Amino acid sequence: NREKYDRFICKGGWPFSTFEHGWPIADCTAEGIKSSIKFLHSEVLNDSEKTIDKERLKDSVDFLLACQNKDGGWATYEPTRGPRWLEKLNAAEVFGDIMIDYSYAECSSTCMQALVKFRDEFNDYKTIEIDTAVKNGNKFLKSIQREDGSWLGSWAICFTYATWFGVDGLIASGEDTATSSQIKKACEFLLSKQKTDGGWGEHYQSSVLKKYIDHPQSQIINTAWALLTLM
Repeated sequence: NREKYDRFICKGGWPFSTFEHGWPIADCTAEGIKSSIKFLHSEVLNDSEKTIDKERLKDSVDFLLACQNKDGGWATYEPTRGPRWLEKLNAAEVFGDIMIDYSYAECSSTCMQALVKFRDEFNDYKTIEIDTAVKNGNKFLKSIQREDGSWLGSWAICFTYATWFGVDGLIASGEDTATSSQIKKACEFLLSKQKTDGGWGEHYQSSVLKKYIDHPQSQIINTAWALLTLM
């Protein structure tokens, strides 16, 4: 009775953790699609163990397509279905902007990557819809890229993280790495933040102040994200 209770669709989705969690999430579903397709070509599983096949992944693709927002981006649990003024009813003391779901660079990029992976693997299912969704996702990522070439992160710290997703999303959508001004600016941003020891370090205050705050020490995770982006 999901319609009765105004619940969004869930078939084909992956949640944060176990099946019992029950609420599928866009980027978790996208990672599930990407991983499942890799397993189809992996020698780790035999044929009888490759149970997440094309037919099951169709439901996952349908879920991702339904999750896309009108702005071209993807949120977490569902598309944006309410007005911004609902945030006035937010009773949480530590979380802002939680009353409705918003589009994020990270979720959008991951969903774009998954849709492209599926289209390249199975080019006979909703290819037009997928191409349109990815094209609109490309426009969304470009629209939220900051003037310095970075993207604001919402799910980790912070600009180093989201810039990795922004670049990967643009590349997945067919952006030419040799000519894209957006990718060039993103790489220039990251290169400008590299420390003398060769690493990158970003302070958690970046997420609080929504501007890049350098950490006094290089961090393994920020360094890994930056290198993945530049590669």
